[in-house]
Amino acid sequence: MKKIVIIIALLLSAVTCFAGLDSGPDNTILLSSFDDVMIVDSFAVAVATKGIAVFQYNSDSSLFEFKDQLFIPFTSATMKRFGDTLVVNTDNHKLYFVDLSTLPSPTILGAVDTPQDFGDFVLRGEDLYVSEGFDGVWRYRLNGLSSAAFADSSMKGILVSQLDISDDTLYVLDEYNGVLRYDLSGPGFGRFIDYLYVPFRVSSFEKYDSLFCLLLNSGGVYFGNFDEYGGEIIDSIPDIPTPLRAYQTDSLLVVLTQRQMFEIKRSDFTNITTVDIPYNKIDGDLFESNSTQYLVLPGLEGGLSLFSLSDMEPPIQGLFRWGLIADMFIYNHRLFTSGTANPVDVWQIGDSARITHDYAVLPYISNTNHMTHNGDSLVVEYPEYDKVGVILKVLNPDSLSLENAFNIGADPVRSLQLTRTRLHNFETLIVDRPEYLDVFILADSGYVTYINRWNFIDRVVSSAVVDSFLYVALAKRTILVYAIRKDFTLKYLTDFGLSGTALSMYSHNNKLYVFGTDRMSVLDISDPPTIHSDTAIDVPFGVVSAQVYGENLYGVSPDGISVFDLSGTYPTLIRHGGVGGNLIAAGDGILAVSGGNGIYIYDISGDTSVTPASPGEGGSLPEQFTLAQNYPNPFNPTTIIQFSLSRKENVKLEIFNILGQVVAAPVNSFLSAGPHRISFDGSQLASGVYLYRLTAGTDTDTKKMMLVK
Repeated sequence: MKKIVIIIALLLSAVTCFAGLDSGPDNTILLSSFDDVMIVDSFAVAVATKGIAVFQYNSDSSLFEFKDQLFIPFTSATMKRFGDTLVVNTDNHKLYFVDLSTLPSPTILGAVDTPQDFGDFVLRGEDLYVSEGFDGVWRYRLNGLSSAAFADSSMKGILVSQLDISDDTLYVLDEYNGVLRYDLSGPGFGRFIDYLYVPFRVSSFEKYDSLFCLLLNSGGVYFGNFDEYGGEIIDSIPDIPTPLRAYQTDSLLVVLTQRQMFEIKRSDFTNITTVDIPYNKIDGDLFESNSTQYLVLPGLEGGLSLFSLSDMEPPIQGLFRWGLIADMFIYNHRLFTSGTANPVDVWQIGDSARITHDYAVLPYISNTNHMTHNGDSLVVEYPEYDKVGVILKVLNPDSLSLENAFNIGADPVRSLQLTRTRLHNFETLIVDRPEYLDVFILADSGYVTYINRWNFIDRVVSSAVVDSFLYVALAKRTILVYAIRKDFTLKYLTDFGLSGTALSMYSHNNKLYVFGTDRMSVLDISDPPTIHSDTAIDVPFGVVSAQVYGENLYGVSPDGISVFDLSGTYPTLIRHGGVGGNLIAAGDGILAVSGGNGIYIYDISGDTSVTPASPGEGGSLPEQFTLAQNYPNPFNPTTIIQFSLSRKENVKLEIFNILGQVVAAPVNSFLSAGPHRISFDGSQLASGVYLYRLTAGTDTDTKKMMLVK
């Protein structure tokens, strides 16, 4: 019998002064990684994490600059434009209809639930046509962009993968036969007209005016068109290996493979130019600026690459601040950020969580990592040079200066820490590494002196200096406690065993908050040699970064945000949800969260004195049925599945293999309203893709997960 450990916890929550965890962030900055991009006039509309991001081209800087984000809860999505309406097909079985006429601030017109996955789609008035593989094309009738009802279908038995529409004509790709045409001007599904036969399997096509560019699975490109006698192949290019995507202009055809771009003159299919594209995705769009045409593609490492179609030179970076977020903190009504391809940027914090770019710190150094500060002195890691820089007067862009830069070696750095109080009358900088800590003394002038290296017998998970004591959480479920002598050597005092591996550790008011995968341990360190457990509580997420602001502790994990009230005798979980990540900063009325791609900002200006629900009240509960993506995914052999119920229901959670067979049923019982979590053990299953389906009354949702052994 499979070992399935079920942990179900009804979590207390309370009505707080900010509801952003449920409704989405109040602001977003520095989005840089996208799956798809579409050009609408001077705007770039991109599929980003958790929504649609909008950028506007600045002709002075020749860069797209972030304008707004429409928050939509999805993990992945595709999008297609029909006039001023953008239709977004998400992986949570919803179609969102977005008004593009309001750019740069798009608005949602409506959303409909889709009963099952489908490949491609087109929209014509109130008719939605979707491709269902060998089940053909299905037509749905939309009801005010709020619901969809199945109407009819056609072409069952052929492999339908792509749809296109032009006026009253529907084009359907049958991968094994070619392109079929349907007349939609009459009633019902539509009337078959004719087809363009292709003797080889076609992966996709690109239509421009009357010319069809057909990409063959086996390699090569066919060209065809339709006339009054039907469709015909008119030319071909056999020497393009595995074409994946095509774009057309009045004079050019552009074909993309995994690593190359082929530019072909429409007037002469033998006139071909190539350029390498090894670091870009393939779903982009064409854009024109100053009479130059560009192909805009999302970069694999972030940003937007602009390929000039006039000279076919290597691309230029087209996005302002395209690097992934490395670190951030809040100080003096400013948000400081660093990034893998960015300098340190300083952002002003305004009312209602509005964030505006103020200035860059040393803008000519564009690869920055960990940061720490003590007021107007900033310490920054520059990984490209294996150095740490000390910058004075960082709050004044006109007088800030790099006073010192010192070498720290090539070993990876986990964090930089400036001790909160002077350690033995010295400002102390600790460079935290996976197996040791390097200790430096920082003078007021910016001069830095190396003092000592503290080595440990196991991998360091987290460390904290409180007064003259050092606390080190090791991977072997142990916290070591040391006294720091005046010569900066360590004196071992004691150790404390943990029930599980620590993910992170945070100190506040003589307490250590130690986070594991599903528990937070609170340790009393008022007398360091006798460190002991104060309490432990279940948590919905394994917090990897935390910060105290007001009377609350804010923690973040890849699954979401947790908020704990610290005003009572013991901490209380009062809220959880929102966008996950691995970085968090709180202060000056905002909460900033990042997982690397962008920073999500919540307005918490009224949230510093939140009180928990009274015992037995349970607080506010989720208003809708939700099933979260499992984490981790892929997994081996255990993973966490979380869901929320709007009311008490008979709940069934089932695991299916790809044949549709039930291989496990970890939940089959009545559960109360609110959030729940289970730990699923797949140790007795084979590696592969599985589906997990949650059914609660009439509500149901299904998601995919992958077991990799």
